Amino acid sequence: MICVFGILLLAGSAAAQALSSQEGAPLSLPEAIERVHSHSPARGAAQAREQAAAGALFQATRLPNPSLDLRQENLNLNSGRHAPVDQTVDVFAVFSQPLETGGKRATRTAIATADVEIARAILRDTERKLTLETLRFYLAALRASRVGRVLADNRRDLQTLVDTMIRRVQEGYAAEADLLKFRTEVARLETELTRVHLEFTRNVVALSALLLMPESLSEAQLVEYAPLDPPTGRIEELAQTAVNQQPTILIARARLERARRAVELERARRLPDVAFALGYKRTAGEDTVVTGFIVPLPIYDQNRGNIERTLAEERATALELETVTRQLTAETIALLTTAQQLVERARDSDTALLQPAEIVRNAARSAFREGAANILQLIDAERVYTDARRTVLDLKFDAYAAAFEARLVVDGKERP
Repeated sequence: MICVFGILLLAGSAAAQALSSQEGAPLSLPEAIERVHSHSPARGAAQAREQAAAGALFQATRLPNPSLDLRQENLNLNSGRHAPVDQTVDVFAVFSQPLETGGKRATRTAIATADVEIARAILRDTERKLTLETLRFYLAALRASRVGRVLADNRRDLQTLVDTMIRRVQEGYAAEADLLKFRTEVARLETELTRVHLEFTRNVVALSALLLMPESLSEAQLVEYAPLDPPTGRIEELAQTAVNQQPTILIARARLERARRAVELERARRLPDVAFALGYKRTAGEDTVVTGFIVPLPIYDQNRGNIERTLAEERATALELETVTRQLTAETIALLTTAQQLVERARDSDTALLQPAEIVRNAARSAFREGAANILQLIDAERVYTDARRTVLDLKFDAYAAAFEARLVVDGKERP
């Protein structure tokens, strides 16, 4: 017993050490998406509904249950002198089997099959939404982290200039108003840093909650990503391929198929289902066989209202499919166009934006060191360089997000 207890303690200690070693480990974007898919209650609910639809499909293929009618007649409840002379008991045993007409079972099975397709498409749609939501939170947190570094670098450089200005003011080589200009710029950067920090905190908390993690991710756990190219080819052809496999389109098509089958089922229900009866009868000491059919008479209810209802639902579902197809086609074309243009622009962003701003800033700093710079021009050069770095970062993040979503739509893979 002691040995077993010791083994359990060692196993628990090893598990705890393994868990603690995983805390703070880097978490890449594909790993985060995989974790969300594995732990998300929303995906679990969609899977459960798919299983429920599969159970309904199995049930729809079953034949109607037969029935057995057992009866006795002429049972004598009197006794003694009041009892009748003939005490023969009649026995009836009748087996009945309903026979569905008009292909009701096949149509009912087709409706349940469409429900399974709808549930599967909803599961894919749920996975796609989880992937995009994880992407949004992850990139937003990573963007805020990198922008914070840019602002921190600019604040550190400005603090060096402030220290230089303080010495010059003390020595009488510069006006105190110029020093206040620098300090105002530093205060502005401090405000921007606070906003960026809050943006990081908001997104990393949301991401951690989505990942079902007990503690929020740290900045060091976010992993840089490699540039991603969008799908290549003619945009119209790519969009057509992507739209045909979109979960939203699959759901709309399955619902239209279900509506059509529902019309067939309601029309078939105008035909009554026949019940075949086969039984045994014993009366007056004679054994006989009973056969027959039970046929409902559709005199008052011919299912006309349900037929009109399903026809209207079919028309509405067809119009919804047409609307969704047009909307998704336009959105997909816009997404692919945006992804291709952003990625192309991001490739040249360092040369087109960052390098000229850096040259201007270096020239302004050289003039400041020599004592010949205009303070406002120097502050403006520092701000332009910082804004250029932020613009380049934003452009690269937007290009990656657009390329990621475009590949997700075209490839049809909800998981990395």
